[in-house]
Amino acid sequence: MSDLHVEVAAHHEAPEIVDHRQRLGIWLFIGGDVVTTGALIFTYLYLRAVNTNGSWMSVVGLPANGRSASTLQGILDDGGSMIKNIETPLSAGFAWLLVAVLVASVGLYWLGEVRLRSSASGRSAFIALSVLAGIGLIAYIVLSIVQLRQVPQYWRAENDSMLFIYSTYGSCMLALGVSAIIHAIILAFLSFGSATRAAVGVLSHEKWYQARLIRYFSVWVALASVVLTLVVTTLNVN
Repeated sequence: MSDLHVEVAAHHEAPEIVDHRQRLGIWLFIGGDVVTTGALIFTYLYLRAVNTNGSWMSVVGLPANGRSASTLQGILDDGGSMIKNIETPLSAGFAWLLVAVLVASVGLYWLGEVRLRSSASGRSAFIALSVLAGIGLIAYIVLSIVQLRQVPQYWRAENDSMLFIYSTYGSCMLALGVSAIIHAIILAFLSFGSATRAAVGVLSHEKWYQARLIRYFSVWVALASVVLTLVVTTLNVN
C-alpha cells in the first residue's frame, strides 16, 4: 500500500465515531443555549420580584404606539403632560397560539425524520414534512413579530432629551421575543436545508444522522418555548 493510501485510511473515520462526535457537539450547543435561556428566565423573574419603584408594568410618559415623535412632542409643546400608564399583560391566548404553531412545526419535522429512518421510500415524505415544518416556522416568526408590535411604547422627556421607552415588563418581553424569533429563524433554515439535502441525496434512509441532530435542537427549542410561555403568562401581574 502506498504512503498516500495509508494517509487516506488513517484520516477515514468510522461512521459511529463521526456520529458520536456530532452528537456531542449538538449537546454542547444545546447546553450553552440552556444557559442563555436560563439567564433570560432569571432576569425576567428577578425584575418581576424587585419591581423597582413599582415600574414592572407601569411607566410615566405618553403612549407612543402608532404615533410619530413629532406628534408626541407637539402634544407636550401644546401644554400636554406625561401621565402614569398602567400596562396589561400581552394576550396569553396569543402566546399559547405561538407555542402551538412552534410545537406543531417541530412535530412535523420529527415525523419526517421517523419516515426517513423507517424505509427508503420515506425520503419523499421527509422532504415534504420538512418543507411544511419550515412554512410553519415562518408563520411563527410572522406571528411573533405581530406580538412584539403589541408591546406598549412610550415617549418621555428625560434630562432635556426626548426618547421612546418601554416598561420593565415590555423590555423583558422584547428580549424574550427577539430570542424566540432568532431560534425560529435557525430552525426554519435547518428545515428547508434538510429538505434540500434530502432532495439531492445527502440525507437518506442510510444517512439520516444529521436529521436526528436537528431534531434534538428542535425539541429543545419547543420545550424552552413552553417553559418561557408558562412563566410569562402566569408571573406578570403588576
